[in-house]
Amino acid sequence: MHPAKGEEILRPIKQLACILPMIRSHHERIDGKGYPDGLKGNEIPLLSRVLCVADSFDSMTADRPYRPSTGKEYAINELKRCSGTQFDPEIVGAFLKVLEGEVYGEESWVSRG
Repeated sequence: MHPAKGEEILRPIKQLACILPMIRSHHERIDGKGYPDGLKGNEIPLLSRVLCVADSFDSMTADRPYRPSTGKEYAINELKRCSGTQFDPEIVGAFLKVLEGEVYGEESWVSRG
C-alpha cells in the first residue's frame, strides 16, 4: 500500500498537491491489474505511467539489501516484455530511446554501462 501511504504522507504539503495523483498511481498497470485503484490505460495519470517505468527500471538495476541488481539488459528486456500489460508501450518506447541516447544523439547509455 505504499503508493496510498506516500500520498497520505505528502498530502499536508500544499506545494506537492499537484504530484499526489502521480505518487498514488505509480503502481497501477496499463492492463488494470495494478493498485491501489485498479486504474487502466489512460485512466492512469501520464506522469504516473512515466514514474512506473522509471521506478521499475531503477528497482531492477539497483542493488538491494535482499538481492543484487538484475542488470541493465535484464531490465530492458523486462520493460519490453511487460509493455502493454504492466507498462504503457509509448512510455517504454520513449524511455528506451532516451536510455539508448537516440533522443539526444549521445552515445548510448546502455553501451557505456
